[in-house]
Amino acid sequence: MRAKFLFRVESREVQDDDGVITAFRDGQVTLRENRRLDGFTLAIKEVGYQGVRVGDLVIHNMDGFAGAIGVSESDGKCTPEYTVCNGVVGRADNRFYAYVLRTMARRDYIRVICPAVRERAPRFRYPRFAEVTLPCPNYEYQVAIADFLDRKTAAIDALIEKKERLIALLAEKRAALIHQAVTKGLDPDVPMKDSGVPWIGDIPAHWMMHRLRRVVGQFIDYRGRTPEKTRSGVPLITAGAVRDGIVDHSRAPEWVTEEVCKQLSGRGKPELGDILFTSEAPLGEVGIVTNVRIACAQRIIMFKVDATRVASPFLLQHFLSESGKGEVSSRASGSTASGIRADRLKMSLVPTPPLREQVTIVSFIEQETASYSDISSCIMSQVAKLKEYRQSLITAAVTGQLEIPS
Repeated sequence: MRAKFLFRVESREVQDDDGVITAFRDGQVTLRENRRLDGFTLAIKEVGYQGVRVGDLVIHNMDGFAGAIGVSESDGKCTPEYTVCNGVVGRADNRFYAYVLRTMARRDYIRVICPAVRERAPRFRYPRFAEVTLPCPNYEYQVAIADFLDRKTAAIDALIEKKERLIALLAEKRAALIHQAVTKGLDPDVPMKDSGVPWIGDIPAHWMMHRLRRVVGQFIDYRGRTPEKTRSGVPLITAGAVRDGIVDHSRAPEWVTEEVCKQLSGRGKPELGDILFTSEAPLGEVGIVTNVRIACAQRIIMFKVDATRVASPFLLQHFLSESGKGEVSSRASGSTASGIRADRLKMSLVPTPPLREQVTIVSFIEQETASYSDISSCIMSQVAKLKEYRQSLITAAVTGQLEIPS
């Protein structure tokens, strides 16, 4: 049955105490303050806002293609870029059709029926939604399916949350170990002295505190215009490819031509052992260069270390530690998104043990954290399978492939 025979559009007045409602891509529809407040564009004047009530089916016209469709769990108000509707009594259950529409979104059906001039910008407005043909089991069976999926997905989500919390705890333990090693060393009985930096604290008495400019031979700050991309060629390393000490092009796969690569390399050609540092969005991620056939995009600062003062792997671990992150944050600037330029980064302080001790510390960290990485990878694989199972369960239920007791 076409959606226009199943739903009626709401047009409510906004109440004085209404907060802003947002539909997120995972299907949650709630007050913005319940989830997060950052990353949104705030309206100077709330023109055309409409009221939303608990239980309404809410469709984000701009993000519906990505799954931003669900049943509101809060009273509030939303922008004109939302469709707020309710199923005809006895004919359409909002929860059931929220599951149906998100399944359609994940299968790219909404993207196909809502062509857009720009990529990833289809608009799923009501006139298009009204003409969509939807599966229409009897109302009681819709409710039974929705009840079943609510129970099952809640149980799966709780298990996923526990596993993700375990991953976070492992990351905290790993960070604490790195911080201890790069600021205190491995000998618990060594004499200590004050580093002069609160987030670093005491360091071994025979260590030095150096400005970063003293241990890095050259800084190359990649800024300027976005280079023209191609479908293949030289891998372009963007800020999204640098994370957790690794430069992984597959995280954000983009390419440039050999000519563009030469132009970018004119600022400084990447070499093995160089460290890439993200100067903003995100700030402070680091990775070490293991493939020299790359080009660096904007928002990356490349360090060519002075090997007579510091080993690249040790400097990498410094920036992965809480002390290193604290030093970067203290020198960053920006009101909405923090960033740092090379001239400010050069002044950051680095605890510097003798070179031989640096190598020993790095070997210890790599050995001790290897098990953390293996365990985290295993748990992340379990989480991915749980999410896949969750979606397959929803798809089977709303397409009639799974019999649900009514």
